[in-house]
Amino acid sequence: MSVNKIIGIVLIIGGIALSLFGINKISDSTKSISALGVEISASDNSSKNEGMLYLGFGVVVLIGGVVVIRKS
Repeated sequence: MSVNKIIGIVLIIGGIALSLFGINKISDSTKSISALGVEISASDNSSKNEGMLYLGFGVVVLIGGVVVIRKS
């Protein structure tokens, strides 16, 4: 197995991990509670933005890993 394939596999695994972390961060940034028929929700915009950055960077790293494996 060549070094490029190993680097590509590591990039793919890292991209998937970053994407999952970003998705979890986005989903955890919004909370809601229902009391007496009234639903109250709160959103943390900075956490949501951070999750979007992780998700975007994860997708870029994932695509980079696929490109590295295809070239080798």
